[in-house]
Amino acid sequence: MKKIYCILFLIFLLLLIPPQAFPFARGKTVVFGGGSGFAPYEYLDPSGGPKGFDVELVREMARIKGWDIEIRLMDWPLAIDALRKGKVDALLGMLYSEERDREFDFSDPHSTLELSLFTRKDALSLFTLDDLKGRKIAVYDRGMPLEILRERKEIKTSVMKDMKDVFSALARGEVDAALCPKLMGLSWMLQTMLTQALMRF
Repeated sequence: MKKIYCILFLIFLLLLIPPQAFPFARGKTVVFGGGSGFAPYEYLDPSGGPKGFDVELVREMARIKGWDIEIRLMDWPLAIDALRKGKVDALLGMLYSEERDREFDFSDPHSTLELSLFTRKDALSLFTLDDLKGRKIAVYDRGMPLEILRERKEIKTSVMKDMKDVFSALARGEVDAALCPKLMGLSWMLQTMLTQALMRF
């Protein structure tokens, strides 16, 4: 089975409006939102400060451009709602889809993400999405894995608040597998010392 690839973007609302209409050009603070549990891309450190690849990327971009920025990381559904309601000016990272493209404007991509399937080590028969018929798969709320599995009616989805809940459910055996970006899944396995999980693809 072919692996599933998605593009990670910095997204900006109103991208087609002339530059002078942006807060960047008016000397105001630009507020970036993002997910708080998407290590290694976006996450909160033990003191509650924003960390991750996307965070460092936008900070460096702001330094070069001379922007004054604020970064607010939160639960992913709240981050999307904050963008819709204008509480943040942009999101640090969002996977592209045609459905999302109808609502949001995307910048050029900076990374390519590979989605991977994670199972418990004792799930010997699960290797591809085609093996998941009738099985329960954990995904995080409003994420690209959920959008993909909506098209696979034969697969049962269990929607979790965040990646922590996804892998906690997998560790307890409450779900048969988890579908998520590869590096995010590997990061959570390392953070939680989840030795009974295995990446299938």
